[in-house]
This record gives sequence, structure tokens and C-alpha cells, in this order.
Amino acid sequence: MVGKKIKSQKENNRIIIGLIIIWLILIAYLVFYFLSSIPLSLEKVKVSFAVTDKIGLDLNRTALTFGNVLPGETLKRFLVINNKYSFPIRATVYPSDNLKGILIFQPDYSIVKNQSVNVGLTLAIPTSYPLGNYTGELIISIQRKIG
Repeated sequence: MVGKKIKSQKENNRIIIGLIIIWLILIAYLVFYFLSSIPLSLEKVKVSFAVTDKIGLDLNRTALTFGNVLPGETLKRFLVINNKYSFPIRATVYPSDNLKGILIFQPDYSIVKNQSVNVGLTLAIPTSYPLGNYTGELIISIQRKIG
């Protein structure tokens, strides 16, 4: 009888230890997952353009400018994202609400260490778009790439 109790107690201890190990692995995974989803940096890039009936250029190093755009016209610009970290990153580009639907681009990029990517941005103004000056912004979220 005592031998059965000792065997049963050992089995219970093994089950408890196994459950504790599984629990610790799950906690470690969740902590790693949540820490990796915190952005390393958030960058804001101002975007501006004017929908007019005249062609024009705007050269500006402080913002992403498209200058004057005719209704129905499409213009293209490039934005460079550099990986200054010693590990791979994931860059995600988010447009402000007023740029959605008219500024077309690929939103997600994987960038290896010490490399950069050119993000192609196409401004496509519908023919019925109202004339005027417009501004918005792109938010670039940089995260550590996992996997």
C-alpha cells in the first residue's frame, strides 16, 4: 500500500512539473511575442500636394512633396527606409486617412541589417478630385523582425 502511494505521488509530481514547464514556456513565448511587437521607432513623414489646373514642381527636403497635380494625373516619388540596426527589421508604412485611396504603395518591408529599401509611392488623383492644397502624413513603424 505504501509503495502504491509513493508511486502515485511520484506520478503526480511529474505531472505537476510537466505542467509548470509548459506554463513557463508559454509565458516566455508570450513575453517574447509582445516585446517583439513593440515598435523600435515611429517616424512621421509629411506629405503634400496641390490639385490645380497648372503644372508645377516643389523641391523640398523636409517633406514628401508631389507639387502641383492635375486632376486625373498620376505622379511617383520614392522614400528610402534605412535599417540602422544590427538585426533585421520590419517596416510598416501607414498613410493618414486623407491619403488612403489616392496614395498607392506596398505597406510592409523586411530589411536586413545595414540595408535600405526604396518605397515607391504613387499619387493617383481622380479626375473629379476637388482643386486645392492637401497635406497628410505617412507613419513608418519599425519593429524587430522575428523569424
